[in-house]
Amino acid sequence: DDVKPGKYDLKLFHQGFNGVNGGTITVKEGDNISGLNFEMEAKSPEVNIHSYRWTFTPGNEVEFNLRTLRLESVKIKIYSVPFAVFLSEHREPSRIDVAKAGFKTIHEWDEPVKDFSPYEWNYFSVKVNKPLSPGGYCIEARGTGGAISRKFFTVTDVGAVVKRSPEKISVYITDLVQNKP
Repeated sequence: DDVKPGKYDLKLFHQGFNGVNGGTITVKEGDNISGLNFEMEAKSPEVNIHSYRWTFTPGNEVEFNLRTLRLESVKIKIYSVPFAVFLSEHREPSRIDVAKAGFKTIHEWDEPVKDFSPYEWNYFSVKVNKPLSPGGYCIEARGTGGAISRKFFTVTDVGAVVKRSPEKISVYITDLVQNKP
């Protein structure tokens, strides 16, 4: 309603679909434009893992946030990760062949997407309902259509803060459970 005469570039967007360029439309005084049809293609399924922290203390809850699109459920896997992987230059978990790198599956389950809506981003949290001993881990969330996300995390009672300058390095070590140096 109340569109002024002129030329308009028509673009259609929705978060669950790929955008469409509808071309240029010319509107003249008194025009009623109707009957325009457009086809939009749904975006591919996606999953992303997020967390406000990546280090957890032994015995405490381990929880992550998931963001999904077009997935009714995801398969969650927790891997133990060899220490050498954390020290290597290959630190992007989504690019690592978990079998070749020696990851071991220690826990897995199917997680339904809460309040699923097919063309909206869905946000929810998942808890690891199995105690994890101190060590290095990887969480993997996998869905249909090749959707996958992996992130490293650690379970430890030791925290380290490292500051460095061109001449010096300073390291502060703390007990994360007792909150003492």
